[in-house]
Amino acid sequence: MEGFLRFIYTHIFFFAQIVLATTIVWSYFLIPKIYSFSLLHNFTVLPSIRKRHNGKVPFLGGVCIYISFISSVLIFAALSFETFNLSLIITTLLGLTFLLVIGLFDDTLIVKPLKKLTAQLLVSLFFLAIYKLVGISFYGIFNISEL
Repeated sequence: MEGFLRFIYTHIFFFAQIVLATTIVWSYFLIPKIYSFSLLHNFTVLPSIRKRHNGKVPFLGGVCIYISFISSVLIFAALSFETFNLSLIITTLLGLTFLLVIGLFDDTLIVKPLKKLTAQLLVSLFFLAIYKLVGISFYGIFNISEL
């Protein structure tokens, strides 16, 4: 088992595929629970000029994907703690949390598209600045070796 885990963590593309598959499985089981919770507590969006759908639609789908992805990353990071850079994981979680909050604000309040785009760009710049300090490698994916 240890050799298999070492292979996963040394091949970042394979690791990304495992995390993606795990995230899909987590989401498959979480979506019905979050859907029921959203309807029960009225976390829904009504149709309007900005929202083109029929009837009430729950807006916590992003929360489901967030929980699924974070759970997958944390589980695989915990399996091989010494391989991962803890500061990189924390900054990634922080950046994804900011993106989740921006999405929730957009769903619950009326946020102008320019303000939302500006906030998302700031989070992206935060990611780039942190990853430049950490020196993350893409291992040649998309012809990108170092960021």
